[in-house]
Amino acid sequence: MPSHFTDTKVTEDEFVNSIDMMSTSAMEDPCMLTNPRALTKDSVVSILNNLK
Repeated sequence: MPSHFTDTKVTEDEFVNSIDMMSTSAMEDPCMLTNPRALTKDSVVSILNNLK
């Protein structure tokens, strides 16, 4: 699995335009309940922005 989205065929524009949808999906994922750290949507957005 690539460690950066720049290593995929996803363009930066596609990635940036999907951050809101990806962070919303992450917050709705049942796995979030067992995550050792409580995350907010803003923190997920920050994590995704660091992947660029």
